[in-house]
Amino acid sequence: MRNRKKKGIRFFANRRVNKKTTANTRYKQAGHLARFENSLYLKHLFLTERFRIFNPSLRVARERWQ
Repeated sequence: MRNRKKKGIRFFANRRVNKKTTANTRYKQAGHLARFENSLYLKHLFLTERFRIFNPSLRVARERWQ
């Protein structure tokens, strides 16, 4: 049998170069999550405001507060 070159070291060296830093991707994931939660909250506010405007009992209570 011929001696084969060991590919393990070269593989890990390339992986180190090409590998993204996990900290950076974690910050990106946190940003995406925050943006998603923010959009959900804005939708919630928009829908509840619509319900308040069109609900007569809440409309009276709202006019008292303003």
